[in-house]
Amino acid sequence: MELFLKTLKEIGYDGPLTIEREISGEQQIKDIEKGDRILAGKPDTDESLNEALLFYQQAGQKAAAISGLADLSFITELKTGEINRRKAQLERKRQQLLAGKIYDEIIKSLTPSEWETAGARLTENEELLTMNLDAERKGHITRLIAFFQTIDEGDRLTGKQPETRENLEMALSSYRLAEQKIQALSDIVNLSFITEMKINANHERQAVLESKRKQELASKTFDQVTAALNPSGWKTAQKLALEKLKLLTDYLDSDRQETAVLLIDFFRDIEEGEQLSLQRPETEENYNGALTLFQQAEEKAISLSGRMDVMFIPELMINTINTRKAELAERQQALAAAQQVRTEPEPPPPAPAKIEKPEPFDDSVDPQTALKLAIKNFDGRKYDLSLKYFMKVYGKQINNLKKGGKKQIFGLLALPPKVRAEIIFLVQWNLLKEKNGNDEDLIREGLMDMQDDIEGSTGLWSIITERKKNKIRRHIERF
Repeated sequence: MELFLKTLKEIGYDGPLTIEREISGEQQIKDIEKGDRILAGKPDTDESLNEALLFYQQAGQKAAAISGLADLSFITELKTGEINRRKAQLERKRQQLLAGKIYDEIIKSLTPSEWETAGARLTENEELLTMNLDAERKGHITRLIAFFQTIDEGDRLTGKQPETRENLEMALSSYRLAEQKIQALSDIVNLSFITEMKINANHERQAVLESKRKQELASKTFDQVTAALNPSGWKTAQKLALEKLKLLTDYLDSDRQETAVLLIDFFRDIEEGEQLSLQRPETEENYNGALTLFQQAEEKAISLSGRMDVMFIPELMINTINTRKAELAERQQALAAAQQVRTEPEPPPPAPAKIEKPEPFDDSVDPQTALKLAIKNFDGRKYDLSLKYFMKVYGKQINNLKKGGKKQIFGLLALPPKVRAEIIFLVQWNLLKEKNGNDEDLIREGLMDMQDDIEGSTGLWSIITERKKNKIRRHIERF
């Protein structure tokens, strides 16, 4: 019989078996006892349970055959029911073992290189895991599922098109929520690398999106500025360009950025010239200073002529200042004619000559006085002292000027045009001293290179007026 059953199993047959033979109640009891011995002598397996079930089924068939003598079918029914219960227990144990194995593999796979695979397996086996794990591990799985669902929601919002700041902000909120949920899992696994990666990627996406938004805004602003460059709207263009200086110089494409830098410098000359011309009381000195600034703006308008026409602005301002100068001269002449001639008092005797001593740096002076002292000491070739006073007034701009890249440009543009040349010279001269250890020959060579830059209008010297360049040339020639 055992050989027969083994052969049926090898060929894959697992259906019912019917064995016909002459039976009696005694034979039925023997079949039941055989089934009992199989169950008692072996651990429960599919094979042992099916083998015992076969004997109980045979006993049931025999019970039907001798039903006229004694009804023993209730015994086989009980035995069959026991087999089915034990089969269910065996299947339950098998599912529990499988769930435990998958749980361990998922926890082990929660690494930077495999966590996505672990998340997919968790989703695929969610029912198996939640139905068959013990209470503690079931709690872990429940929290893991909640964590990955929150991550998935953040990913869904991140991938939503078109990409918007609002969607990215909501995605970031999901990742922050997931960050909170991993705290409940910290005793079994560290998932912080997932939320850190997601949050960092979200910040990068937001930065790219914000940069793109600012590029679009800068382009739109540049178009608004250029559209307003006409006799009736140029004031609006000037105000907009100066207000949006950083936006235009940081986020325009390279060609238009260069144009914007020149235009902003042009408008600064115009603005400073206007402010000087409006100072009261009116003086010819102020008007002449304003004219100088407008003439500088004229030179920059020439540089911009291939890109935009702004020459009408300095021409308008120069004509206005010349008119005001003429009116001021007429008023002064009329006032002088109306005054009575007075005898001038005898001039006092000249004061005795004073022996000049080197002036120490006075840190207590106000910015206006410091500026005057800076210019005075520069003209007197006291460059160290001049630089100190300039630093007191324009320290932030000079520090930016010493750096490279955009900060240097911003530092230069932030300086008033009337002192840019002097400060550029002082900064480069000071660097030559530091670099060459006050070696006069090496400093002189460096100054010759500086003179070449001035002649070629390269680097920072490209926006300096010819009048100021001549002043710096004279200082260099004295070396």
